[in-house]
Amino acid sequence: VPTIYRPIYHRFLEKYRKQYIDSINSMDTILVNSLAVQRRVSNFLGKPSTIIYPPCDVDSFSYADDEGYYLSTARLDSLKRIDLVINAFKMMPEKRLIIASDGNERKNLEHLASGSNNITFVGMISDDKLKNLISKCIATIYIPISEDFGISPVESMAAGKPVIGAAEGGLLETVVHNETGFLLPPTLIAEQICDAVNILTREASKSMREACYLRSKKFDVKTFFAQINDILNT
Repeated sequence: VPTIYRPIYHRFLEKYRKQYIDSINSMDTILVNSLAVQRRVSNFLGKPSTIIYPPCDVDSFSYADDEGYYLSTARLDSLKRIDLVINAFKMMPEKRLIIASDGNERKNLEHLASGSNNITFVGMISDDKLKNLISKCIATIYIPISEDFGISPVESMAAGKPVIGAAEGGLLETVVHNETGFLLPPTLIAEQICDAVNILTREASKSMREACYLRSKKFDVKTFFAQINDILNT
């Protein structure tokens, strides 16, 4: 925010903060989508909350033999660190990466990937096309900064595909390290993504198929509705 507008902006924030806290105080129950968010509610608002994970229609995903590529479905935003993923695959010209998303960083990211024939942008696509891409990848890569929850890793596991993720935020609650994928240090660098990709080969991916599917069932839409009904009937 430009300096000249900051006093106005801060007055707006103070007004909004009061309205926000008044709204929170009027609630009977606070539901959050992850342990990470539950901690924020406790730290900043001093309130207890109940975790109910967002639903994934697990049965709408399917497994297929991979077609030799890795997949990124995260929004093209700086917080998602797609630039690190691109830099990693620029170091691995023999490995293919498909980026299926869009966002305000797309032009910059396409420029970063220019000249790398192993990196393909497909933009925003239909749900059916996205599910097809997930079903045929070796693994998905999802390394956002302190993600609240992140449904993409769950969708990947629902298709029996492991996840290369960052060990922070909601991914600590979805991906099981060395069982349904690999969790890299939060302050990761491109070389660590390269290492994970080289470990998570086609054979390693297949060996995680069943564990991935079973893990995704924890976040199934049926579980979500059952938990919501329990809250409403309490």
